[in-house]
Amino acid sequence: SQVEAGREMEPANQELYRAQEALQQLNQELERRIAARTAELELSKAAIEAQRNQLHTIFMNSPTPFLVLGGPNFTFQLINPAFKKMFPGKNMLGKKPLEVFPELRATPIPEFMEKVYRTGENYEAVALPLMLSRNEGADPEEMYVTFTLQARRDEKGAIDGVLVFAHDVTEQVRSQQKVEQSANRLRLITDALPVLIGYLDKEEKYRFTNKAYEFWFPIKADDLLGRAVRDVVGEKAYSGVKQYIDRALAGERLDFESRMPYREDFVKYIHTSYVPDIRDGEVAGFYTLVHDITEPTIARLKLEESEHEARALTAKLAAANLELSETNTQLTRTNIDLDNFIYAASHDLKAPIYNIERLLLILMESIPNEAQASLELKHVIGM
Repeated sequence: SQVEAGREMEPANQELYRAQEALQQLNQELERRIAARTAELELSKAAIEAQRNQLHTIFMNSPTPFLVLGGPNFTFQLINPAFKKMFPGKNMLGKKPLEVFPELRATPIPEFMEKVYRTGENYEAVALPLMLSRNEGADPEEMYVTFTLQARRDEKGAIDGVLVFAHDVTEQVRSQQKVEQSANRLRLITDALPVLIGYLDKEEKYRFTNKAYEFWFPIKADDLLGRAVRDVVGEKAYSGVKQYIDRALAGERLDFESRMPYREDFVKYIHTSYVPDIRDGEVAGFYTLVHDITEPTIARLKLEESEHEARALTAKLAAANLELSETNTQLTRTNIDLDNFIYAASHDLKAPIYNIERLLLILMESIPNEAQASLELKHVIGM
């Protein structure tokens, strides 16, 4: 009976044995997979750590000032040397921004950080003026900072801090301010001059014009910027100076005078100077200086016209004088002829008249005195 019972249990034992083998193989496979997964996790962890170290190295060696503010209190967790260089005398690590920079209370920066931490939206500021002290105990000084605030997220995507990328642009802003001040002074000077001063680029478009342009063209000086000279002065005037523009853009400095029919009711005579703007051997554009010479030119043209008329009148007078001289010569000859005639006539008539006069005297001697007293006789004798 025991033998029979053993025989009956043998299939069950074999099934159990196979199950144990399968379980053992499953355990081995599970251990292998766990080992592989553990290895993958270790590699992933190492990769993450390497990546973190690489990012840390990049941030710490980056020329861009960078820092990490952790948690809702915005504690300084990471500060790279570039940011530290902006504030060499400040001990920031582990402190809050308002502890290090109490001046920030009077600025909107705390509000910006709160909004970025709350919404996750980036915030950017360009050349924001701030009064900050660069060293402990030092007085705040004016500086301009361009910065970006970006939310930092943990492995679950939750915001756990704020990243700050900043640039100290104080020197650039001050340089720009100096340039603008110089430009403003230049603008004041050029606007006060009674000549047209401008700058045209290679595309023949205005990049600078002074106030005097507004008296010639019905356009504000600022509105001229970016407009082509052809569109501003008109086609007729442009065709008159196109050759000079081409020569200036070829690098030639030149002066010329021209009649400019800007509009039907607006014609100017101008004296113009073109000065090429040569940079690195190439012409970037040219400066133009335009003098209004309309009044002296018109006066000169009128004078030339008057001189021409005077020369014509002089020629006419000379011709009249020549004709008068010829007439005088003829009259002189006629007078001479008349004198000769009178002389001849007086000589030829003198003798007979003298004889008649002598005969009359003899006749009167023979007339009685009483008859000579007659009025009629006296009248006849007088005749």
